[in-house]
Amino acid sequence: MLFRSGGYRLVLLPRFDAATVLRLFQSERVNCWVGVPTMYWALLQLARQQQLDASAVASLRLCVSGGAPMPVQLMRDFEAAFGVRILEGYGLSETSPVACFNQVYKPSKPGTVGPPLPACEVRVVDDQDRVLSQGQAGEVVIRGHNVMKGYYRRPVETAEALKGGWFHTGDIGVFDADGYLAIVDRKKDMVLRGGENVYCAEVEAALYEHPGVHEAAVFGILSLIAWSLALVVTLKYVLVIMRADNRGEGGLLALTALALRTAETSPRRQFWILGAGLVGDRKSTRLNSSHMSESRMPSSA
Repeated sequence: MLFRSGGYRLVLLPRFDAATVLRLFQSERVNCWVGVPTMYWALLQLARQQQLDASAVASLRLCVSGGAPMPVQLMRDFEAAFGVRILEGYGLSETSPVACFNQVYKPSKPGTVGPPLPACEVRVVDDQDRVLSQGQAGEVVIRGHNVMKGYYRRPVETAEALKGGWFHTGDIGVFDADGYLAIVDRKKDMVLRGGENVYCAEVEAALYEHPGVHEAAVFGILSLIAWSLALVVTLKYVLVIMRADNRGEGGLLALTALALRTAETSPRRQFWILGAGLVGDRKSTRLNSSHMSESRMPSSA
């Protein structure tokens, strides 16, 4: 969806197409655009291919991102290329739909979804629903007038989601000292390895700092011994799954371990798969790969 602030005129598209959106930025003089991170990535790649600079979209004043955590490096690259600020927010259908947001008149913090909205309470809790301190990662729970009453004709699911009067999002988050929330990962996507919690989104964010990475997805692979990590990375024109015992490829694994301050997060297996990119987006790639076990993964090429 595209819209412009002058007369609040909407420019609607039946589906996302990067070339069409970029053309409409120019022809419709769009002021504000709302998209998900994969759309930002597609627009950035197209702008680079066409060698466009910010002057080509001079009318664009503000962008909004949601639907999935935006890698910090992608945000920085897009803001630099298009000369526009990106505000990232967070919410769910059950919260109508926004709970936190980086606000226009306050400083943004890349890597966070901003502070909670007014009249919306947000906490980070452990598995026993005990409130955690700032800097501690746990499940994000939300309470307020924006939270749903329940799932239609699904009392069991409603009771589970609204335990103690708080909506349990299933997302892992952490508050900083200024009250800004960062979404670390989905609870079900967290990988427990060697007694440590490994968050797939954190590994993805580290990978995006490598200049050769265009797109990345991280997911757990069920091993006969334990869960290990696999990395799906688009390197130039090749879709790859890296492993820790290969120390090449421009220091990808070293970068990941350094960024996360632990070598335990390094993945264990590598598989090369020829392809042009990820299937859909990182979320669908994780879903499509989550049923794989170590013995069923493709062999190295």
